[in-house]
Amino acid sequence: RKNVGFDSITVRDYEMTLGDQICKKGPPVSLGWTYSEYPPLSVDEYEINHPTRRPVAQLALTPKRRTNYLLEQCDITMAEIIRTQREVMVVRRRRAAEKEAALNPGGAGAVDPSCCTVS
Repeated sequence: RKNVGFDSITVRDYEMTLGDQICKKGPPVSLGWTYSEYPPLSVDEYEINHPTRRPVAQLALTPKRRTNYLLEQCDITMAEIIRTQREVMVVRRRRAAEKEAALNPGGAGAVDPSCCTVS
């Protein structure tokens, strides 16, 4: 039987930026490449001092909070946010059309995925 142990923990804070994943409302956000790194801590020291975990509901960002954060903290313009949201909508429509086509091949209700373009 093999054992695994950890000596230290290094915590990083990553920037948040405009993302490209699909979300229902508002602009998508992702972690960026830039981060701040804190000095390593022993596992015991980390366990004693780390903040308590926040409930998932407190971690969620509303569409308005995401938009405001991107505009105020990330130097993202409203034009970039709108363009990204349009691209996300195109992908959502295309996926819905492909799903419909897969569930109803050749059916009257099938949607042509080529209809989903950015304008």
